[in-house]
Amino acid sequence: MVNRLRHARWIACCLAVFVVFCSDMRAQEAASEKAARVRYDGAMKFLQEQKYAEGVRDLKEIVQIYKDSRVASSALLQLALYYLEIAGDPASALTHVDTLLKNYDQSDSAPLARVLHGRITMAMSRTPASIESALADYGRVQNWYPHSDSVPVAQYYAGETLRVTHREEEAAQYYREASSGYPQSIWAARALLGEAQCLVRSGDIPRAMEALQQVRMRFSPRPEATTAAAWNTTLYRLYVRSGAHPPFEFRGKTVAGPAGKLKDVIALALPADGSLIAATRSTLVRLDATGRPQAVAAGNGPSAIAFDPSGNLLVAVRGGLTLPDGKFVSLWIPKPDGTRRQLEEIPGLVVNSVGRILVIDKTAKTVARFSSDGNYVSSLNMGAADRLIIDNTDTMALLLTDEPSVVLIDQDGKVAARIPKMGKRYQFDNPVDIAFDPFGHLYVLDRGLGAVFVFKADGAFVTSFSIPQKAAGVFRHATALALDAAGRLYVADDSAEKVQVYQ
Repeated sequence: MVNRLRHARWIACCLAVFVVFCSDMRAQEAASEKAARVRYDGAMKFLQEQKYAEGVRDLKEIVQIYKDSRVASSALLQLALYYLEIAGDPASALTHVDTLLKNYDQSDSAPLARVLHGRITMAMSRTPASIESALADYGRVQNWYPHSDSVPVAQYYAGETLRVTHREEEAAQYYREASSGYPQSIWAARALLGEAQCLVRSGDIPRAMEALQQVRMRFSPRPEATTAAAWNTTLYRLYVRSGAHPPFEFRGKTVAGPAGKLKDVIALALPADGSLIAATRSTLVRLDATGRPQAVAAGNGPSAIAFDPSGNLLVAVRGGLTLPDGKFVSLWIPKPDGTRRQLEEIPGLVVNSVGRILVIDKTAKTVARFSSDGNYVSSLNMGAADRLIIDNTDTMALLLTDEPSVVLIDQDGKVAARIPKMGKRYQFDNPVDIAFDPFGHLYVLDRGLGAVFVFKADGAFVTSFSIPQKAAGVFRHATALALDAAGRLYVADDSAEKVQVYQ
């Protein structure tokens, strides 16, 4: 009997110790979870304030110190997003996504991580295998997590993957699934924008304008509604107003340089922040909307400018490129005898969606392809040219000079279409610059005629625009062309010594 009592007391004592132990463990876990959450919220605040170094450091510490917390997977997801969208480093983004999917595959972050895995695949390569791999990732989200908020995100990016590879009908189907199945989601707005791009390329302008109008009405004042309004204005100019009136008109808006003049402009660019970048034969100047200089960089003669996939500026100068971090990279072309030739004059420069750099090699009359760090890859034999641009599907346009014409080149380096010197309803005299809009329309600035010609993505003529010789806004000696987010034309003209704006 005594032994039984002792045994019962011993069990009770053990239970009491166990209860206290469990209580302490729960308290420690709660404290650790709270500390992780506080650090995560602080990291997100740093990222929102664009204090990226601090935010990234805190997120990495969460993953290391609080790997068992509920926010560890969220920290990995945010790190992947940072490396993909801000740092332009898809390899590092992939490392963090793979860690998340391996260690936290049942977390709330897993569905969006699957979407991000597909996006990273497309950011690293656009081979057929990469495209199918990305589409498979998006399909897994819909199949494995059918009730997740990430489903419309996956449908949207599936549409994007197909749109940029010119599978417009398939892309439109995914866009419609997102916009109809999740009509209140912001991804519905983005899907409608994507569908409008597909509809324009297929020639259905009325339905494209209807889709854009839906975004304007349903999602104001979100940025997507602003984009829809701008894109609808572009379509109205080209396909409605141009039937009876000029597609553009001059209302007196101009942009000039620090001294009220801007001459010898060889290239224009319009970043997302609303500023204007003008490359002249001696300098690179960034101007705000009023024409005030924000920055002027004297260099050894910029010859072309372009943006990388993260929106950072690259500048071509004699012998190579100035990269976004300020580093100069020499560009070398291998010669048949095994030696190398340094590129000198570089009149055209673009960066495609996977970070590959393409430049005009004026000496060899080719387009030379380089890796993102400046290593030579290959060349395309296209003929003498002095302008090179790229659209949002990696289609390039090359302005040839031997016989003034434009050739459109797909992402595989094959000729997709040619726009000859003369065609139905148009004839070039002295084309000097070219530009794309978000729908793939090609704009050709002709100095000799003082005109701008507009063509569809397949090379078909759409409309033209010019100003009468004695009217305000005429461009007599145009040198460069750019389009802003609202589809307005910016034309640098040496006669006016300004950049003139047409809307």
